Amino acid sequence: MSKKITDLRDELFDTISKLKAGEIDIDTAKAINSVSQTIVNSAKVEVDFLKTYDGLGTGSGFVPLDTIQVNPLNSKNNTRALSQESKQGDGG
Repeated sequence: MSKKITDLRDELFDTISKLKAGEIDIDTAKAINSVSQTIVNSAKVEVDFLKTYDGLGTGSGFVPLDTIQVNPLNSKNNTRALSQESKQGDGG
């Protein structure tokens, strides 16, 4: 099994299909759901980290970096600009 968000999605849809077809029981589906939720929560933390630090770093590859929108207020250029504005406002 690959370890990308799209693979997790596919696995979850496959779980739904198997559950509807009676190929797995509800407890197995709940266990898969629980593990999947843990993985998703972990990915959310990773995305938040990358947003906070201006996309610096490579991440784990689970969520493609090109899908993460960095907050422009956190970008290095804006941080420098805000810092310069603060100094000018202080007479510097």
